[in-house]
Amino acid sequence: MSNRAGSFLWNLRQFSALSPTSRTVRPNPLGFCRPEIVYSNWSPGNHPSNDFAGKTQSPIRYLFQDASVFKPGDDVFQTKGTSPVTALPVNRLFCPRRLSFDSEHSPVPEDGLKKMHFDHEASDEDVLTRETKPTPVNFKKLSQGNSLSDVLDAFANAPSFPSSNYFSAMWTIAKRMSDDQRRFEKQLMFSHPAFTQLCEHMMREAKIMFCDHLLFSLYAVVRLGIPQNTLLVQTLLRVVQERINECDEKCLSVLSIILEVMEPCKNVDVLRSGLRILVDQQIWKIERVFTLQAVMKSIGKDAPISLKKKLEMKALRELHRFSVLNSQRMFEALAAMDHRSDVLLDECSKMVIGNINGCPLKILINILQSCRDLRYRNLYLFKGIADYVATTFDVWKLRQVSMLIG
Repeated sequence: MSNRAGSFLWNLRQFSALSPTSRTVRPNPLGFCRPEIVYSNWSPGNHPSNDFAGKTQSPIRYLFQDASVFKPGDDVFQTKGTSPVTALPVNRLFCPRRLSFDSEHSPVPEDGLKKMHFDHEASDEDVLTRETKPTPVNFKKLSQGNSLSDVLDAFANAPSFPSSNYFSAMWTIAKRMSDDQRRFEKQLMFSHPAFTQLCEHMMREAKIMFCDHLLFSLYAVVRLGIPQNTLLVQTLLRVVQERINECDEKCLSVLSIILEVMEPCKNVDVLRSGLRILVDQQIWKIERVFTLQAVMKSIGKDAPISLKKKLEMKALRELHRFSVLNSQRMFEALAAMDHRSDVLLDECSKMVIGNINGCPLKILINILQSCRDLRYRNLYLFKGIADYVATTFDVWKLRQVSMLIG
């Protein structure tokens, strides 16, 4: 509080300095010199408003022009009934927001500041409002529940903005469940009396919430298994179409993942077309390889060949930043947009062969399927995968064997 008071008083001191030469200065109890303008020989001809260059103009006119800071010193000029002060010209703007309190250059002694103590006592009404106001529920607290119904119960008891927290929390809880438990919890979610109300809140808030909250909500809604032809999903798709220009790199990544898992429909096709235009404009600004690969998997096989070429060039420029996982996923990304890049596939094949130990079987199967779809033949890659499978075949589980045979 002392810093704020000191800053306020120091600023007040600066404004008091902006006064004309013809004046009477009277000290106030706090030690400041409060100027009182005295105009001599007043007449309509010599009124200050008629003389813009005169010295008797209002100090407000010169508020952001050359000003003076007054402090005790040796260079003295006398005014009637006042103590000597020194005028130090300062040719810069006085902006109260940028001024900070410094005890070494304070125009007011520290003792004077200690005497000024502002106490704010809360009224009974403020205390009562603070005690009765419900505590807002955040995403972290919601996601600590054990069932989807717990999240819906929390919404029914005290709905709070934004609704995206509830959908994201439900999807976070559902990911920790087994398949059977998740299926049962989804049935309870659809039959919960607060679920319809939550969907209505989501549709009303879609146009005013942050773009990333909107996309995370759509992703959670799709992952929770809410049918794609429902009013909620279609409304979110339409709102994302309207606000697609607000997407940054993180939103671009989430939107690409959403379109990858959604079935084709009119709104999805329009949104994918908008994504292609947005990617074409922002492709050289993408920094993360994961975002680049997510975009490649979501633009579709019927994307313009020029866009595919740009994505290939961007991937080649980022090749030195590829991790082992990025190299493994590049095969699937190129197959998703039906574009074969021999240079890119050759470099990724070298990294896959060099780090094949411990590679999940599912990823190896995806690589082989992508090579088939792209009609890409690399004998060194195929031989490396075959040798690894023959070496680790005896420790596989029955499910992994069935995946390889199937």
